[in-house]
Amino acid sequence: MYVVSNNRSSVEIIEEYLFVRTRLKSKFQYYYKLAKKEFNLPSAYPYLQYSKPNDVFSKFRYLELEINRKYVFELIAPFEANLINYFRKIVKRKSYLGKLLKKNVSIKKIRGQEYMMFRDLIEILNQYINHNLRKPKLYCHFLEIVEYRNWLAHGRAFKLSNHLLDNNGIEKRSTFDLHFVYLIIEKVRNLLPNYPL
Repeated sequence: MYVVSNNRSSVEIIEEYLFVRTRLKSKFQYYYKLAKKEFNLPSAYPYLQYSKPNDVFSKFRYLELEINRKYVFELIAPFEANLINYFRKIVKRKSYLGKLLKKNVSIKKIRGQEYMMFRDLIEILNQYINHNLRKPKLYCHFLEIVEYRNWLAHGRAFKLSNHLLDNNGIEKRSTFDLHFVYLIIEKVRNLLPNYPL
């Protein structure tokens, strides 16, 4: 039996994503074959009406994108929480990261008297990854993921920056594919000393 937990690992999230996406794909392949043969399509939902194969394909692409968005957000959110916890409880004050933390974040936030937010850590990560470790491309991808996460979390009323969109005005699939986001998060995790697994 599958138990839902608040502390799912990245691997569990990816496995669930692959399962859901595979099930969705097989269902829509079935619908696509029926639509090609001009059969009526069975549906539990009366609002899903497919008259042409292209209708089926476009609906599949839309649902696939929404599922990817959901699981990307689910992957990023715990990383944010763990990163805040990492800086608050694990980073040694005299280490390079500890000095960056003290320089860029108020003492009240470090001590837990005020909420430390993910955005408080962005400049620290910039100085550590981009300047100290000299990995500007990784930091650039990380910032894109953060911007995408903010867009997902705070509503899609505002438009994503143009550099994050493809020619159709939709977010770049390659940049925000679940596997790519996972790889970037893992690379950032691996760069942080004593980061818990």
